[in-house]
Amino acid sequence: MKYIKITLALLACCMVSGCTTREGTEELISGNFISGQNLGEDTSLENTGGEAAVDIASEETESYIEGPVWSNQTILNAGEKPEIMYRVEGEDSIVTVAGTEDTVYAVIADYDGDEKFSYSLIAINRKAADGEELFPVTEIDHFSDAGNFRLGYYHNTLYLLWSGYDASAGDWIDVVYAYEDGEDGTVRKTGDDVTTMLTDLLAEDYKFCGDFYDAMVSLNTNDRILLWKQGEKVYSFDTKGNICGEYAVDSSINISLSTDGRYLIGTGDDAYSVYDLENMDQGPLMEGPRDIWNDSVDLLTVRNGSIYYYRKEPYAFHSNYYDFYRYDIAAGEEVYLFETETIPGQPDKNVINGVTGFSVRGDNCYFLNYDDGSLWWFSCALSGEVPTLERLGLVREYQGIFDVGEVVYDHNEKVCEACGKELYAYYIESVILSTEEIPCAEQINEILREAMETEVGQCENFLEECYQDYQDEFQAEIEIEGQEYLCNNNHLVDRLYETKYFDGVTQYTFEREGEERQHLYLEVDFSGYLYTGGAHGEPFRQTYLFDLDDGSIVSVGDIFGVSEEEYRRLAAEYTVEDFRENGEKYFLSDEDSIYEYAYEHVDFHFLMYLSEEGVVIEYSPYELGPYASGFIPVTIPYEELGIRLVDVYGVNAASYSN
Repeated sequence: MKYIKITLALLACCMVSGCTTREGTEELISGNFISGQNLGEDTSLENTGGEAAVDIASEETESYIEGPVWSNQTILNAGEKPEIMYRVEGEDSIVTVAGTEDTVYAVIADYDGDEKFSYSLIAINRKAADGEELFPVTEIDHFSDAGNFRLGYYHNTLYLLWSGYDASAGDWIDVVYAYEDGEDGTVRKTGDDVTTMLTDLLAEDYKFCGDFYDAMVSLNTNDRILLWKQGEKVYSFDTKGNICGEYAVDSSINISLSTDGRYLIGTGDDAYSVYDLENMDQGPLMEGPRDIWNDSVDLLTVRNGSIYYYRKEPYAFHSNYYDFYRYDIAAGEEVYLFETETIPGQPDKNVINGVTGFSVRGDNCYFLNYDDGSLWWFSCALSGEVPTLERLGLVREYQGIFDVGEVVYDHNEKVCEACGKELYAYYIESVILSTEEIPCAEQINEILREAMETEVGQCENFLEECYQDYQDEFQAEIEIEGQEYLCNNNHLVDRLYETKYFDGVTQYTFEREGEERQHLYLEVDFSGYLYTGGAHGEPFRQTYLFDLDDGSIVSVGDIFGVSEEEYRRLAAEYTVEDFRENGEKYFLSDEDSIYEYAYEHVDFHFLMYLSEEGVVIEYSPYELGPYASGFIPVTIPYEELGIRLVDVYGVNAASYSN
């Protein structure tokens, strides 16, 4: 999946002078504006009184400076002395950020539990040490349910784009709100031309050339904004909604990036097209495929006439090296910047090292990267002949597998001899525990190594069998149609692959009823995915339990001292209880059938893992519910098993005691 983080500055210096009034463009723009007050709910954010009408043209504007860079957990004050000015904790997250030289505004998703979030708008004093001085918080009560937020700043006004489902309209909508900012960080809702103009144009299916933040950068740069309609043109608008320029582009492409009023980058048919707005009548300036425009390239951003992108080179299945470059469009020169790589056992697999958080500010680019087992902000100096990397603030400390061991992996693949595309592959991770940190680590490692070697051998045999079957199945068709025909007609889409990832190692301390001594157990978790074609593959999980007295592998019965008969009964009873609360997840529709299935199938070797509450039995997809239900977890509390949890620590659990 391609990840695109867009940060750009739009200039209108190349656009034609003069603007056409919107009254004369009825075929393009509806005359009915959508306002926040027409959404069927109270949308005011009033801190200081009633709504204020703002005349943008008459405002004295603060010197514009681009907002800081940010991740979902931190805001980094980029500049001469980069430092983290704000961070969230726990399940909360940062949704969007914008600001001025003095103040940074951010929308924060506040976790309320049960996968529910409310949202608040905060203001941060950018010049306060370490971001300790926060301005008062403004609650966004009318956006407490759901939606997508984007912030921008222009002419002493904070703008918020909300995209979401409006029940009163019965449709998905985009609405722009404006808030006049005060010196103390407070804001009050205002009304101006920008909000009405943008809300109306978005309702007419116009799209930003980039994203909302980029559009605000464009307004700050030249009081112009670029919007486009697929199948039509790219249009330049002023703040009143008047058209100031029109630019024809290939109707089949999507405009994915735009820059300083000189270039547009569109994507379509797995290729890139670069347009020079000063010479639109000459067609695309560059078109894929070219040297840098190929399948292994992902665009990141466009800044100051340069395109930033990375090439992905796999060194193992789902594990990659990433080489980062910038390309000077005018000079036609490519400059190598830096390299990152996937870390086996990396805790957050949604973070792509070097890609996540990538932004360019001034003479530096900024990004997130794992180093020494923790997540950090990094910067790369863009000036000078040799770009240099610098590790900045700590985003998240990670204590777990990197403290107690290391992750090892094995992989192999078979590729098509004609086109080189992957046909079949496997990737298997395991863990080697530190003998200094984990009791009986040598005995445990021996069991884990043997299990990994067995799985690798099975995958290698399967790989050979599948590849031979492929050769036999398609040989006749290859002789008739030719290998190139088959490769180009997607016979490779049903390729097979298997992955097995190390998920975590957790130590549990239990006390059994009637016993004085405590018992220590280690749980090692894995997850995997097997794909053999079709709409989706088959996810699977695996858990190993070890007794830390001697390093032996144990079962649920060994830990809890209950009979298998008693364990079956408890599993059936608690599965029925879960069915009563979450019946929509299940295939079966009556309690007797649920009880009977659980009692017959759950034994000491059935899929399970330990938690802070109890033993969690997991029913795999299609076992008791459809694929969409995923794994169905059912917890048997520890007290039902005659045991008390004293402490738990590890990758998958915070330190806990009672």
